[in-house]
Amino acid sequence: MSTVEPGGHGTCIVIGVGPKLGFSVVRRFAASGHPVAMMARRREALEAFGARLAEDVRWGAYPVDAARSDQVAAVVRRAQADLGPADVLVYNAALLGLRAWPTALSHEDLMASIEVDVGSALAAVQAVVPAMRAFGRGTILFTSGNWGIRPSGEYCAVGLGKAALHSLGLSLAEELAPERIQVTTVTIGGVIRPESDYTYDPDRLAELYWDLHSRPPAKWEPDIRY
Repeated sequence: MSTVEPGGHGTCIVIGVGPKLGFSVVRRFAASGHPVAMMARRREALEAFGARLAEDVRWGAYPVDAARSDQVAAVVRRAQADLGPADVLVYNAALLGLRAWPTALSHEDLMASIEVDVGSALAAVQAVVPAMRAFGRGTILFTSGNWGIRPSGEYCAVGLGKAALHSLGLSLAEELAPERIQVTTVTIGGVIRPESDYTYDPDRLAELYWDLHSRPPAKWEPDIRY
């Protein structure tokens, strides 16, 4: 694994890169000098996103299934071997299509939601924390939504996954803040769509993620409701 010069940027790993928030976050961190590792299920989509980045950006496309935490850990390690150790991890993956009331929710679907939202998030964190400890700094950002704090009966599996992610984020923040590794869960309170004057425009949200990464430790907040 390559090293980073003092004061330089480590790799920014974004898991769950899609055409809205995920790619906006990639573009924002790339614009500030970070190599970027983009992760999602489809290589073709990731390579199309990479083609839209500036020519001088170092980037990599890493297909991964967030329903496989073992696969996520391996791919995160490979990305760091290729692009350099990470000082930023953005976990943006979610299994949003699960729709069932609690009495109709299958054990299989519940476990799938937990694996995507929590199991793979933790696997990714465990794969980047050694590099962040070596840096003496780091930022880990989790994307969550309202159902994690205001449950929806019909989408209870999604809410349970995000509630567990929120709990994981707070636990990690307690553990890692003394080591100058910031962990923040961002709960997004609306539908993300690209409109420049809209609160949940993906580029606006990406600017929030950059602001969180740029804050000094005295201004860290483990729980952001936006």
